Amino acid sequence: MKKSSIYRTAVKLQPIFEKEDRVEPFYIVFRESFDSYKQFFEHYSNEAFFYLFFYSYLIWKKGSILSFEEINSLLENITLVSYFMTNYEAIDVECNECRGDGTEECYNCDRGKLDCPECEGEGEIDGEPCSTCQGDGTVECEYCDGDGDVFCEECSGTGTVDSDEEVSIEANLSFLTNKNDLEIFEKAKDEKEKLPDSLFSNDSEKISWFDFPMPIGKSTDYEEGEEFPNKTYPDPEYAGKLLKEVFFRNGQNLEIYLDYEF
Repeated sequence: MKKSSIYRTAVKLQPIFEKEDRVEPFYIVFRESFDSYKQFFEHYSNEAFFYLFFYSYLIWKKGSILSFEEINSLLENITLVSYFMTNYEAIDVECNECRGDGTEECYNCDRGKLDCPECEGEGEIDGEPCSTCQGDGTVECEYCDGDGDVFCEECSGTGTVDSDEEVSIEANLSFLTNKNDLEIFEKAKDEKEKLPDSLFSNDSEKISWFDFPMPIGKSTDYEEGEEFPNKTYPDPEYAGKLLKEVFFRNGQNLEIYLDYEF
């Protein structure tokens, strides 16, 4: 599909985008409009979808129709990137004590029963049936209410506990709109430094975000609450493939596009 044809489609979509609240980030505006044309865009190649998304963004950002030459000139400065936020929330794993059941055998009784304290389990006193246990010789355990099981103390009955080895981190997708930002991003990536707070404060936008439970230890070089660079996607074909993953499949397989060796 020719870029000029994709450009004309983006121009036709412009009135639809303009109806949306401009306070919202563009990816939300695009998603709401995209859902109505999803079947139409399914036949787009990865590269074609890349150009559709960014042509639409640049027209929406400008608030007016740009010429084909102008829009391609602006597109030269756009790069899709991914980065991580270290929220370090522990992942829930199955409790070893109760094996995920949330309960364990009551240690105060035998399957919910105790020897009657009045007749000492005999069932009778002086040849008469014990009035406390009605001659049974046992009474119900008050600790477990006769169930024979109690809440697991290790997991408080939930069946899961916080892992000591795995934490979840947030994967973010953004597009940088000027070469200086890309240089800052690449420098932080090469030197394994956190991203400066100012990097995404100008024209760059977050496309979407996804929480991944990743098997990384808390000994990672990055502290809690830091944003650090992951990967750049300068190739329209590959970046378009990633965008289609986000908008067609809600990021279900996004993890395979990320590099996360911590």
